[in-house]
Amino acid sequence: MFLLKKIFNFLIFILIKINFLKLPEKSFRILMFHDIVNFKKFYHQLLALKKEWTFINPNDFYKITSGKKKINKRYIMVTFDDGFKSNLIVAKKYLNKLKLKGIFFVPLKFILLKNKKDKKDFIQNNLKLGKMSSNMNNLNTDDIKKIMHLNNIIGAHTYSHVNLKKIKNKKKLYFEIIGSANKLEKILKIKILNFSFNFGRLKDISPETLNLSKKRFKYIFTGIRGDNINSKKIFFRDNVSPKDNIFDFYTYLGGFLDFIYKNERTIIKNNFKKED
Repeated sequence: MFLLKKIFNFLIFILIKINFLKLPEKSFRILMFHDIVNFKKFYHQLLALKKEWTFINPNDFYKITSGKKKINKRYIMVTFDDGFKSNLIVAKKYLNKLKLKGIFFVPLKFILLKNKKDKKDFIQNNLKLGKMSSNMNNLNTDDIKKIMHLNNIIGAHTYSHVNLKKIKNKKKLYFEIIGSANKLEKILKIKILNFSFNFGRLKDISPETLNLSKKRFKYIFTGIRGDNINSKKIFFRDNVSPKDNIFDFYTYLGGFLDFIYKNERTIIKNNFKKED
């Protein structure tokens, strides 16, 4: 399956390059990164993307959602989930160099862990990463303040990064989504306006969790692929990694895989509207 996907993405890339397929003239895509292992490749990915897309910062994103800025190009914004230590290096060395800013979504419990074993258990059991590299570590609150100092935005990503759809206890669910964000606000002394769902696909999001998040946050992010050209409060993201080749990015950001996720986007949008 992996090989077939790579072949498909490469063929799409070739068809774009020979002008048989065209990228949309206007779009707004959001990239979702996690732990960054290969910094050099990550940096070169950003440089390659700048040739066809215009990067925007969170302040531009807020202007778009409020109607103060129009989408008249192919825009992309970067986000990072899970609160990995590598995100600090990314912010300081690479985003800052390119004058880019992003939104960093952090699970509260993870950033407060200090014991090495507890961190490893969290990565394996909560973040669901079976393989853990020796360099894999969590951001702490001082790291996050450094990221903020570079004018990046911090967002909530629940307390313990569990599948919210499986939580039956309402008090626990409330704390995972809302209580932990309020606590994060107090620790960092900032306003938390943004929230991203753990894992972020339809199977991980229920109408109840969607409703809770909508009441607390101004902007809500999923892990479902899609364009955000008409989005105002709930947003779709392209899950990417430094392991991806540039032809993978062209396929994702060109919207050539969006048809696979159409049903998920429709259900999420309908559930979102039902709670109004």
